[in-house]
Amino acid sequence: MPLAISLRTFSAWKPENLKPGTQLNRRREEFPTLASGIHLLSHSLGPMPRAARESMNAYVEAWEHHTSEDAWATSWWEMSARIGDRIAALIGGAPGSIQIQPNASIALSSVASCFDFTSSKRNKVVTSALDFPSMEYIWDAQKRIGARVEVVPSDDGITIPLARILEEIDDTTCLVALSHVSFRSSYRVDAKAIVERAHQHGALVLFDAYQSAGAMELHASDWEADFLIGGTIKWLCGGPACGYLYVRPDLQKALQPRLTGWVAHEAPFEFSHAPIRYDDSVRRFAQGTREQFRQNQSDAPSG
Repeated sequence: MPLAISLRTFSAWKPENLKPGTQLNRRREEFPTLASGIHLLSHSLGPMPRAARESMNAYVEAWEHHTSEDAWATSWWEMSARIGDRIAALIGGAPGSIQIQPNASIALSSVASCFDFTSSKRNKVVTSALDFPSMEYIWDAQKRIGARVEVVPSDDGITIPLARILEEIDDTTCLVALSHVSFRSSYRVDAKAIVERAHQHGALVLFDAYQSAGAMELHASDWEADFLIGGTIKWLCGGPACGYLYVRPDLQKALQPRLTGWVAHEAPFEFSHAPIRYDDSVRRFAQGTREQFRQNQSDAPSG
């Protein structure tokens, strides 16, 4: 949706237009920032929930008392899965479908590392001119190892005709990687149609949901999307804490990301030599030791 349309829709909204009996729970008291002004910056940084301070204090307490109570065993090790399941519920995914990541760039790089662009003619990645620059940089780097990157252009810098995207998906495509909602214009792609076309040609689909998760309903499972990436800093109101990677559950075991680490091992505390034995769960998309403080930050409930 173009930004101009979004603003017109927002400005036309009035409480009296709601259906009779509709009740809004705005939870304003849970966001201290709103007491001092109007917050119109969630596309960049969402307001801080009151519970965020409590959650970060809990991290400090657990660390301080680690000598008497193992923080890893009592909370830290399972926190990634717990936060992942909470985010999965927000994007229409199943429990066990999200692995927390340091940021969205690492999430995207993890997906890219699952592909061998030199092993066959199926080495085309379809992206768009409306994607966030990090996506462009990462895919451009994949050209060095054999990827053919097709950037679908936008004539007006706001939208891209769906037909133009679909035309670029063919039997040489391995992945379609697009922003679900563009950071440039708030243009939203037709996720279901893109997934349907890609799967018909044997390609996988990744959506960058950074600008849409938390602002609108998402349906990762219903779309049959293969991957979603995003982060907590914007509409999820988790602050600059972490990113996340959704992987379609029935696809997880088929992938072996080269971007990996000891946490992705099926028995990480064996500290075994290579080759890695990937965990059977979405944890196979983890890397090294987690940033617990930042995960605590995003673990704060915001209503």
